[in-house]
Amino acid sequence: GIACCSISNSYHFSSLWWETEMLAAEHNLVVMNFVNTLAFVAHSGGSKRVYGTNPMAFGWPRPNTQPLVWDQASSAMARGDMQILARDGKQLPGPGYAVDRNGQPTLDPAEGVDGAQLTFGGHKGTCLALMVELLAGALTGSPLAVEGEKWEAERKGGFDGGPTKQGQFVLVIDPKVAGKELTAKKAEMLFGLILAQDGARLPAERRYAIRKKTPKEGVLIPESLHSTVMKLVQTSANL
Repeated sequence: GIACCSISNSYHFSSLWWETEMLAAEHNLVVMNFVNTLAFVAHSGGSKRVYGTNPMAFGWPRPNTQPLVWDQASSAMARGDMQILARDGKQLPGPGYAVDRNGQPTLDPAEGVDGAQLTFGGHKGTCLALMVELLAGALTGSPLAVEGEKWEAERKGGFDGGPTKQGQFVLVIDPKVAGKELTAKKAEMLFGLILAQDGARLPAERRYAIRKKTPKEGVLIPESLHSTVMKLVQTSANL
């Protein structure tokens, strides 16, 4: 009723939710998914990069509806979100997101990208980042976050920001085998209690709703992103 997949030296495959959702929706499996990245994030109490943003995802199949799925980084902010703020000239929402390269707290996302990001919830997020690093890095025999950039630099003759080789660990559980007769009913009872509260929603509900709208309404993007894309298009046309 339980199986795991240990993937070593794989390129980072973007969002974890896609395959987590697929395994839960199409195969009715409970899913836990982990991947490590290059070192961008400091350990709680420290200021030097030790971990990647080290995302994790969880999927739970549901009868006659889409599965519950969440996908989140162990850092207080996804690196891509911090880079977007820097691109758009905006500040971080507050302290606790990053330190500059001197280890000082900063509200400047560009300094945070250049320095070190912080885990969410202090030591609690750090424990999750550590767990992901051990499962996706050490257990799979892949480069740790602190080894990734060095490995890439040696392979390419100088790190160029391209794809990195990291690890991924996937654990799946068949609730019909490992669970009990009332497993699904218990889960739905819990979801019902949550949804009965005004303002509460389950993870992935917003994504499912937006997914129905975008084929008809399209996707709004910031003007700054459109400008960046058009510059890249023009650069490619001139090659």
